[in-house]
Formats: sequence, C-alpha cells, structure tokens
Amino acid sequence: MISGILAILASPIFGSAFGLLGSFLSKREDRLNKELDQKHEREMATLTHTQKIEYRQVDADANVNEQDALSFTKAVEGSSVNSGSKIADSLKSAIRPILTAYLVVVLSYVAYQVSTILGGITAIPLTDLIATYIRLIATVEFLTSTAVLFWFGIRPTQKRIQS
Repeated sequence: MISGILAILASPIFGSAFGLLGSFLSKREDRLNKELDQKHEREMATLTHTQKIEYRQVDADANVNEQDALSFTKAVEGSSVNSGSKIADSLKSAIRPILTAYLVVVLSYVAYQVSTILGGITAIPLTDLIATYIRLIATVEFLTSTAVLFWFGIRPTQKRIQS
C-alpha cells in the first residue's frame, strides 16, 4: 500500500500537477503584487495632484510647482522598478540555481553513502536493483515535469510584469 502511494506521488502526473500548482500560486502572487503597485501608483498620483493644488494656492509661481510635482512623480516611478540593491536582486535571481545545485549535491552524497554502506551495486539483489531503477526513473520524471511546469510556467508572467 505504501509503495502504491509512493508510486503515485513520484509519478510524472503528480509532478505536473505539483508544478502547475506552483506556477498558479506564483502567478497569483504576481497579480496581487501588481494590484498593490497599481493602488500605490493611484494613491501617489492623487497625492501629487493634491500637492499641485496646494502649491498653486500657496505659491503664485505655477511653473516651479509643476516642476516639483513632475520630479516627485518621476522619483516615485523610478523607485518601484527594482529593490534598489544590486546584491539583493542578484541573490533573488540566483536562488533557483543555488537551491537546485544544493539538492543535487545532497542527493548525490546520500546515494554515495548508501552505496558505500551496502557494499556497492553488486550487493543488491537483481529484483531490488530493477525496482530501484524503476523508482529512480519515476523520480527523475517527477522532478523534470515539476521543474519544467513550474519554472517555465511562470516565465511569461515575469516578462509581462517587467514591461
């Protein structure tokens, strides 16, 4: 029964569903962030408009006030593009490759340790070796379908947000 459940969880179909779920959640978060950015921009535009009216009431020189309002608007628009820290942006973009490499190294180390403890592949009976080989293929299919559907599934959304 446990091997049946593990076979289902390691299947490419479950991996695809898992990748799609991750892609959906990422797109949902992007939409929420975009809504927050738009709300902030509307509030800032209203604030800028209010500031323009107050400047005109207090100061007779409308040209100076218009330049101040335009400078304020440009500053607000420029600050919403990136985090402002090249280190933070670089770290954010490097998380996926670093995490993937880390998981590959850890899995390889565990596999090597198990192989050493068991005495290598020759110590494993042929029926167990075939079952392990089949499970290994299913796991690789699961990981591949998860990575492809999640990582490439969110790519178009990121391009739309940046433009």
